Amino acid sequence: MKINKTFELYRFQLLSKSRNIQLDLFENIETLIKNKNKFLGTILADFPEIKHKKLSTRQKIIYEKHDWHILKIGAKKKIENNKPDFDKESLDDWPHVTVIINNHPEIQTIAISINRKAFSSTQVVANLIKDAIQDQLYKYDFVMHVDAKFQKNKFWELINEYKEEIIALKFELISSDMTETSKILSLDLGKINKLTNSHKINLELNSFNGNALDINQENDNIRSLVDYAAEGGGDISIKISGLQRRKRASKFITSVKFDETSLDNPTNEILESLTKILI
Repeated sequence: MKINKTFELYRFQLLSKSRNIQLDLFENIETLIKNKNKFLGTILADFPEIKHKKLSTRQKIIYEKHDWHILKIGAKKKIENNKPDFDKESLDDWPHVTVIINNHPEIQTIAISINRKAFSSTQVVANLIKDAIQDQLYKYDFVMHVDAKFQKNKFWELINEYKEEIIALKFELISSDMTETSKILSLDLGKINKLTNSHKINLELNSFNGNALDINQENDNIRSLVDYAAEGGGDISIKISGLQRRKRASKFITSVKFDETSLDNPTNEILESLTKILI
């Protein structure tokens, strides 16, 4: 029987800790960078233990081949059960999420099923995965950045809704290690990363004296920044006059529905369908 679950999508970037590191096994930094997905693949093949500060967790790899790594992560919870004598008893329960990771250099996507009985959000799970991998990735002199892919049409709807009240717009961008994603942006973050040894760039637009910014989709520069961020290249925060909290584009995270049961032993056809969804 099919069990359709909603998965939310995240993009990960693998960046060298520094372009000035001491190289022992590789002749130059570019050769090291070419091996980044190979390093991650080695780590994923012996998936590190995922730890939560407050919850006991368990994990199980259900599929692993080439660039694909699929696992379940459960969180220990307590449930109350009604007994025949009308008393209650406390039982352990292990609700879980399913995680799909594709480590292909031009995909680099994590899909996480939504199950709030297990974890409050998929962002929590994404952070747990990143933290577990990061300790081992440091040994290869790399850092993992994980950001939500978001629906840019929803972002533009929000912009249009508050068009006369937007007083600040902040782009928090990660330098991409993916060729196709980098092409989206007219600004070459990869080149800036090489020249300055940076990972992140924050660009903030502020109006004068509380006047509204002129933000529209026809502006090629703004549109390319939004398109880049929407592909998991970062986040955008919006300051709206009269509202205390900024609104974030990442709340419009991209999601897909998929049959969870097909992931236990996916066929080539299933993997091809997944590739089209995740790319």
